[in-house]
Amino acid sequence: MEKISQLKDIAKKTLKELQKGGAQQSRVKLGSRRNFRLTTKNGETELLKESHSLGLGLTIYCNNRFGVFSTSDINEKSIENFAAKAISMVKLTDQDKARRLPDKKYTQGISSQDLQLHDPVIANSQKKISLKLCEQITQAAKKAAPEAVNVQASYSEAHHRSVLLTSQDFEGDTEGTMATLGATVYIKDQKSKRQSGWDWRTWRHWADMKPAEEIGKLAAERALSRRGAEPTTTGKYPVVIVNYWADYLVRMVMRGISGATVFRKMSCLGDKKDKIIASNLLTLMDEPFIPRAMGSRKFDGEGMVSNTMPILENGVLKNYYFDSYWARKAGIEPTSGGPSNVTFKLGSRPGLEMIKDLELGIFITNFIGGNFNSVSGDFSTGIMGHLVEKGRLTRPVCEMNIAGNLLTLLKSIKEIGNDPYPYMAVRSPAIRLAPIMVSGV
Repeated sequence: MEKISQLKDIAKKTLKELQKGGAQQSRVKLGSRRNFRLTTKNGETELLKESHSLGLGLTIYCNNRFGVFSTSDINEKSIENFAAKAISMVKLTDQDKARRLPDKKYTQGISSQDLQLHDPVIANSQKKISLKLCEQITQAAKKAAPEAVNVQASYSEAHHRSVLLTSQDFEGDTEGTMATLGATVYIKDQKSKRQSGWDWRTWRHWADMKPAEEIGKLAAERALSRRGAEPTTTGKYPVVIVNYWADYLVRMVMRGISGATVFRKMSCLGDKKDKIIASNLLTLMDEPFIPRAMGSRKFDGEGMVSNTMPILENGVLKNYYFDSYWARKAGIEPTSGGPSNVTFKLGSRPGLEMIKDLELGIFITNFIGGNFNSVSGDFSTGIMGHLVEKGRLTRPVCEMNIAGNLLTLLKSIKEIGNDPYPYMAVRSPAIRLAPIMVSGV
């Protein structure tokens, strides 16, 4: 795979070609990536895939005109032709005075902190033991659930290098690795139904990985816990959302605070800055410098340097995500085009402790499909989980639905857990909600 220095050399030559061709400003992103994935079904190989990719992306500005282009052909002559054609196409687009690179003050002062995103062990590939890992997952799942009719196990890894250069002398580079273990277990249930359970974890470093057996065992236990799942009676129930699905709420918030959505007046949160939109228990931060985290970065896709940023503080909306273009349109300072790691101010106990306070409630372990209208804030989604009776998980529930409004939902938060899920960029803990309407039978 190409070294960072090689990628930079190609990117610099591309910038020169763009300048020579008449681009007033330009941004070049060049990345190299290796992916590997093995999936097995009941111990037999089902999918084996490895790929190496190289991609060049150009962002070109000419006389308030703008275009974005990409290619995988980085032969020197090909780049010359590609750059020339791209510039000729940009000159045909409409003018927009807001179209230009971020001001230099936003692209200076890249952090020197080591984010530990790259692990040489994964970079050198562990594919030679991938089948063994899948076998360990499968064996552990079948031991926990001998009646399993299908056990799917998977191992995947990725190693990427990329550089971002602009005509304003910004230079940034990133190298990262990831490895993932996953399992899905299917068991027979009543009336010819099947139930499934899953678990997956992603790590930046090999040393952080949990044993493969743990993944298989947990997936099997989740499948077994789904036996006999049926909808329960429609009504208002207090709800606890498991940590690895509580990011569902955050992602609705993120859609509502996108700069493009806000500027276009397509967000129910567009006029809510510095106003209370949620329970005072909810504090969210954008934290780009967490070592080994999934969303960590030193700069965003435009080259604007990363900074820790409050999103909500005690229920008060503090910031939107405005890239440089939409910020100019709105006449405000840019923040970033999108989130890095989203973290919570944590509570004092995990989700399984929260349910002990519920006389009758629902523990949500899965959201299914659904929709969200960012203009009105209305949402609707299917749910799966377990009924809670007298503080204990009892029978599994399915084929149920919750619907409402985002602002009402955020204000109904009664407790934030202390169990953040570290395998995603949104590091969500469990969340307890006041009684909400749940549709069943």
